[in-house]
Amino acid sequence: MRESICGMMLLVAVTGWALSVAAQVEKSQAATSSASQQPREKTPPYTAEYKNTEISTCADGKTITHVWKKIESVDSEGRRLTADTFGNWIDKGEPVMRYHVYDPVAWTNTYWSVPGLHEATEEKKLPDGTDRLPCPETVTPEQRAQIDAQIKARLDALKAKREASKQALAVAKGSVPESPAPVQPVPPTAPPPQASQFINEDLGIKTILGFEAQGRRIGNSGSPGSIHEIWLTSAPGMRGIKVRSSTEILGSNSISSKITEELVKLTLGEPGMSFFQPPGNYEIVKKEEERTECVNLQKMLKSLPPATPPAQ
Repeated sequence: MRESICGMMLLVAVTGWALSVAAQVEKSQAATSSASQQPREKTPPYTAEYKNTEISTCADGKTITHVWKKIESVDSEGRRLTADTFGNWIDKGEPVMRYHVYDPVAWTNTYWSVPGLHEATEEKKLPDGTDRLPCPETVTPEQRAQIDAQIKARLDALKAKREASKQALAVAKGSVPESPAPVQPVPPTAPPPQASQFINEDLGIKTILGFEAQGRRIGNSGSPGSIHEIWLTSAPGMRGIKVRSSTEILGSNSISSKITEELVKLTLGEPGMSFFQPPGNYEIVKKEEERTECVNLQKMLKSLPPATPPAQ
């Protein structure tokens, strides 16, 4: 059980960190392209299959290995499908492929699994910036004044509570004589912490799995530290397709994990619209993306007394 927890915690940590670092790599590459005043070549439509391998090393030296399949597909209009069997090692049951399709044309995110409940969830995503537009509810000046008064009262109460806590802590410190804290001896076998240093390294161009690819390494060295390396196709006409990547995390407590992702099969060309849709016998459940600020405003309006009708 302890081994499963060790592997599970590291797997979640590495996956989340890898996504954030991959975004940093893309930003870094975009900045380099902009600095050289060269337009970035658009990635061609493709479908790629990857093999992912995760090796976790626990504090006792034991290793746990997990392998899963991943599929990525992009068309010329920017639709992107990602699918994987990540997490199946937990249930040890029938492999389940989980799908996610982002459609920038229809502004939707769609999710489903095969095998599954024959149901797909489609979330309507607001175009960039529209979630920051004012809410459609009409707020009268009187209601706005009442809402402002509510917010001010809450802030004043919070400040008063903090001040009371500070005074109580000061009284407690004054009534109890302070004694020096005992010095804890440092075990002689404990390795000294290493200074962390940011890494953003261009690895140049080389041939990987038969493809010309450009690599970059980014992350933080030291212990604890995290390093992500990614290689993207660089030949004219097929730039930007991932060929290989790796993410390595080294913890300060001797727990480490490394995930490698390697291209198994690549097909260039339009995948077709059917590729971005759930099976025909699946029911599509549509959901609208919620505006958090509008929901909060509605709650505050419901807590207010009825607005006074304007004077005639």
